[in-house]
Amino acid sequence: MRIKIDADHGFVADNIKEIIPDFLFLLKGGIDCPDVPLNVSRSFLQSDAYVSKLSSHIIRKVADKLNQLFKDQREQFEKYWSDIGVFVKYGMLREEKFNDRIKDIVLFQTVDQTFKTLAELDETILYTQDHRQQVAYVNMARARNLTVIVMDHEIDNHFMSFIEFKNSGRKFKRVDAELGGKDSDSMHTDVLTDLFRKVSGQDKLTVKIQSLGSDALPAMILESEESRRMQEMRKQFERMGGSRDGMDFDAMFPLETTLVINDDQLLVSRLSALADLPQRQEQADLLARQIYDLARLGHGSLTADDMASFLKRSTEVLEQLTTPAEDQ
Repeated sequence: MRIKIDADHGFVADNIKEIIPDFLFLLKGGIDCPDVPLNVSRSFLQSDAYVSKLSSHIIRKVADKLNQLFKDQREQFEKYWSDIGVFVKYGMLREEKFNDRIKDIVLFQTVDQTFKTLAELDETILYTQDHRQQVAYVNMARARNLTVIVMDHEIDNHFMSFIEFKNSGRKFKRVDAELGGKDSDSMHTDVLTDLFRKVSGQDKLTVKIQSLGSDALPAMILESEESRRMQEMRKQFERMGGSRDGMDFDAMFPLETTLVINDDQLLVSRLSALADLPQRQEQADLLARQIYDLARLGHGSLTADDMASFLKRSTEVLEQLTTPAEDQ
C-alpha cells in the first residue's frame, strides 16, 4: 500500500488513480479527505469536483517540492534524478499542469555524468541512446565541444517529441545524425562512391566524401533523425503484431543511411590509390569492404552473419600484413 485515502480517519481506499495520478504512485503516506464518502464509487470519483481539485492540489504540491529542492539543493536533486526522472517525464506527458510547473527543472544527463536543464542546452540537442555503441560519434562531438546527453529509456522517444512540440525551435538529433565535416572536393569521389556501392551490394547507397580530420575513423554511417524515429515506430508496430497482418514494413519505414568517407584519413588515401590500379583491384575491394564493415560495426548495424564474415576477413588481412615480402 502506498497512498491511503481516509475520510474523517475512516479508511476509504488506497491508490485511487482519480486522486493520485499513476506517475505519483511512488509516494507513500495517507490523506484525510473529510468530503469523500466512505462508500465511494468510481463514477463519483470521476465526476466529483472536490476530487478533481484534490488531485490538482497534490500535483501542485509535489511539483512545488521538486522546484524547491532544485533551487535549494540542486546537487542533491541531481542525485535523485536517476530514480525519479522517468516518473517526472511520464508525469509531464500525462498532466499539462504538472508539465507547466516542472518543465524548467527537468534534467538531462550528459555522457560526462553532468546534468543540464533544457535552458542550459543548445537549440539542437545531440543525444546518444547507447554511449558505448556510439562512442566514436560521441568522441567526434566532444572534439567539436558539443554536449551530448543520454536518452536511453523507452519513454525518451516520446519525451523528445513532446519537448520539440512544446518548444518551437528545439530539435533533438542522435549523435550519429550528423558529423559536422566539410564536403571534400577530392578527385576520387566518383571512384570511391562506385567502389563502396559495389562492396556493399547497394547500387543506391548514399556516399559522401568529407573532411573529418586525420584522427577520425576512415568511414562512418549516418542515420537521419527522421529515419531513426521511423525505425522506432516500426519496432512498436512489430511488437503489436503488425508484421502478421501482411504489412510491408520495409516500404512503410524505409531505412535512410549515408556512408561518410573521411578524406583526411591515411587509409582512405591509400584506398584511393589502390582503386586507380587495375592490377590491385582485389586488394582495393578487400580494404573497402573492411572499411565499410568497420563503419557498420560502429553504427551497430552489422548483423551476426556479417560479423562472422568480418572476423574471417580481418584474419585474412592480418595474414597478408604478416606475410614476408619475398612470399608475396
